[in-house]
Amino acid sequence: MAQNKNQSDFIDVKAILKQYLKKWYYFVISVVIMGCLGFFVTKIVKPKYQVNASIVLSTSSGSNSMMASAMGMLGDFGGLLGANAEIEDEIFIITSHSVLKNVAKDLNLNIEHFVRTGFLQKEFMYEDFPVQIYPAPGLTDTLRTSIYFKIKVNSKGKVDVTAKARKNKIVDVEDGTFPLTLDTSYGKFVIDKTSSFPEGESLKTNINVKGYGIVAEELAEDITVDMASKRSNIINLGYKTAYPLFGEMVLDKVIQLYNQRGIEFKNNQNGRTSAFLHERIALAEADLNDAETSLARYKEKSGIVNLETDAEYMYTLRGENESRLTQELTRLDILKSNLDFLSNPENSYSMIPALSGSTGFNDAIATYNSLILQRMDLLRTVTTNNPMIVKLDSQIDAMRDNIVETMEKSYKNAQISVRDLQKNMAKSNTALGNIPNQLKDYVSLNRSREIKQTIYLYLLKSLEETELAIAKSEPTADVLDEAYTLKEPLGFSNKLWIVIFIMVGFCIPPVVIYCEDLINQNKIQKAQAA
Repeated sequence: MAQNKNQSDFIDVKAILKQYLKKWYYFVISVVIMGCLGFFVTKIVKPKYQVNASIVLSTSSGSNSMMASAMGMLGDFGGLLGANAEIEDEIFIITSHSVLKNVAKDLNLNIEHFVRTGFLQKEFMYEDFPVQIYPAPGLTDTLRTSIYFKIKVNSKGKVDVTAKARKNKIVDVEDGTFPLTLDTSYGKFVIDKTSSFPEGESLKTNINVKGYGIVAEELAEDITVDMASKRSNIINLGYKTAYPLFGEMVLDKVIQLYNQRGIEFKNNQNGRTSAFLHERIALAEADLNDAETSLARYKEKSGIVNLETDAEYMYTLRGENESRLTQELTRLDILKSNLDFLSNPENSYSMIPALSGSTGFNDAIATYNSLILQRMDLLRTVTTNNPMIVKLDSQIDAMRDNIVETMEKSYKNAQISVRDLQKNMAKSNTALGNIPNQLKDYVSLNRSREIKQTIYLYLLKSLEETELAIAKSEPTADVLDEAYTLKEPLGFSNKLWIVIFIMVGFCIPPVVIYCEDLINQNKIQKAQAA
């Protein structure tokens, strides 16, 4: 019984091989068919490559530095908001619809060219294409569908054109000539040859015309953006495409326009501050000129030659009060200037100039300005009715009210301090009644001039810093790695695809032969049963 069992379990490999050799043509046919199929697949399906780029967010300028400063002042509460909240905002801006739409416009990505170069071979051309389509001005800004043009040009220069939109044929022209004007339900298109057109040769090309908005949506799906790590300021960009040089061009343009947008945004904000400072400087300069003119006329009228030296000797005792009064009056005027700026409704969501020598105020103003920058960034992509904007507006309004309230309290305190100092000065004047009246008048005029000069110099310094920031125009991010393509394609290579299909071709015949044997055995069993 053991011997019978071993015989039944024995596989006759020689018999199987002999059976396969008898039907060798099965293997040849299968391998040839699958090899050809694999070859066709490699011609139709192009391998995709990974294109990468990386940038480092600048921490020394722009919203990043102000946000970092604000987070540091918020302390533990800043951790609740997320230390990388600003980086996530920048990631959103990079892939925002407005940035990608501008990329499509700059690179003319709304018009795709596919030129037939051989059997089952089409080449995507983003430069030096032979034929171009010129849509009517403004058409691609509002176009919400894709229009596919099939263009055939014979060796005599005759042009056949068909076009479809939403699977409906909208153009069918035969034997046309360049330039060819097409009137469609979507608008007017002009087709003309370029300097790269092969004269005297036949040509087949497909051109896809899309709206800039559609291209922006497609780029948003294809481009990936993420942080290198949770504690890093590095942002990685990725793009999978069958055309590496084209992908590198797209990523480089995305980075360029992202930085350009950041520079324009900063310059716009600094420009408003500069305009405000120019206005205040003009007023301060006029006041200073009036004060200096009044002082000069008084000295000339009174015949004063060296009164400064005499006044310094006679008024040493009350010098400290005078200095304090000058400081308080300067502070009072600066607070009044900032309160005027904040009370203007047009400046409700504008940045507040910092106060010279006031650390407490500057900390609050830095936090307030960071929220204003965050609001401006969000308004690039959302409307004022967006819940995030509404919430941020309430925070800004509350913080602005707190700043105004604090400034008003400081303004009142400064007024009280000025009144007290003036009372002290009045007492000093009474005690020094023997001092000539002209000296008193001179000191008063000189003090007024010094106050206006201090304010004027402060405004000039602020203007210089603002215009320096505009001239510097640092980009939001520094390029760490320009766009580059990984060497190996994604997925299987063309050779590996052909090898896989050939291996499948070797596996099919044994299955077919086995099925034939089963069918034959079933036929024999049915015949014997009958």
